[in-house]
Amino acid sequence: MTEAEWPACEDPRDLLPALLQPGSPRKQWLFACACCRGVWPMISALGRKAVEVVERYAEGGTDDEPRAAFGTFRPKRSIRRGAGGVQAAEAVGYLGMPWLYPGTYPMRPLVEAVARSTAEAQAKTAPWRDVRRRQCDLLRELLRNPEIDGPTVDPSWLARHGGAARALAESIYSDRTFGHLPILADALEEAGCDNGDLLNHLRGPGPHVRGCWAVDLLLGKE
Repeated sequence: MTEAEWPACEDPRDLLPALLQPGSPRKQWLFACACCRGVWPMISALGRKAVEVVERYAEGGTDDEPRAAFGTFRPKRSIRRGAGGVQAAEAVGYLGMPWLYPGTYPMRPLVEAVARSTAEAQAKTAPWRDVRRRQCDLLRELLRNPEIDGPTVDPSWLARHGGAARALAESIYSDRTFGHLPILADALEEAGCDNGDLLNHLRGPGPHVRGCWAVDLLLGKE
């Protein structure tokens, strides 16, 4: 995909192949969880807990916690009243397939099913085109165009001023305080960063979620 086509794309099916490459399960899990967070008001308390468990699993947790969480989750019993509740519950159910039915549900169809179900949930109250465009924005939040070389991080940016930029990036990541990303951009700029792609992404409107390619780059995550 060209440099111009990537930011203009409005169909997530054209961007998903970049996410679904072998060897990147963390990003795949985080995208699926971010899709679920996009319909958070439509998900039951039990479903939200399950999504949070999968997020921890994506960061290197064991199977024990999600196995326990999905052992008590059943989509048909966890539907929240209101528009989109059925589809939102189904999305969480798809998220739990590896633990509900071990060894029978590969990652690619899982991610695609979660994305489709959450889009269908949002489409109950918003135009389909807007819903799909938001999923494209979410994919661009997690990934840069793989056909174009990305920025590199000068370690000095993170070390200057007592490591202020690194500490801020770690805090934003752990606490989900993505509203502080423009402050992180300012701290990096003061430390000598002049990379427009990186700074503009941090200052951009988002959506910003865990797995943000810019924060991951700064923290040395996959």
